[in-house]
Amino acid sequence: MATVLGLLAVLVAPLGAQTPSATETVPASETPAPSGSPSVPEPTPLMQPSPEVAPTTKARAIWDYQKELGLTDDQVAKIKKTVRDLQDKADAAQTRYTASQKAYATLMEKSGDLEQIRTRMHEMADIQIDMQIENLRAKRALRKVITPAQMQKWQEIQKSAQH
Repeated sequence: MATVLGLLAVLVAPLGAQTPSATETVPASETPAPSGSPSVPEPTPLMQPSPEVAPTTKARAIWDYQKELGLTDDQVAKIKKTVRDLQDKADAAQTRYTASQKAYATLMEKSGDLEQIRTRMHEMADIQIDMQIENLRAKRALRKVITPAQMQKWQEIQKSAQH
């Protein structure tokens, strides 16, 4: 779901960050396959390569800048747990969303009952809202783990990597 991108934008620096090891290779087996549904964004795994970049390159996460940010091992562990939990929820939400979307598409193809169509539309909207709330929880959890100075430095790294 696109809503996962909000936290991931906070946790992942754009490719081309100004450090020597800004890219790493990802085995082809770890590169996600494209979705069959162009209207529904895939949940973005934390290390999914950007579509504009070669499939062997991945973005660096906040914990990859542990030294630069002065993150403790405990902070890194908490951040990784937050991201894992969010990704697990995003994966489950994507499964539910896909099932609901397929049911919706079937109803639309067969000129199904409008109330059933409405129900499926509400299901899909509810899933998106739930993920936005989970994303917000994860962002707030991150802000409790890192200091304001570390967050400011991280935002500077992200900004410089975009240029």
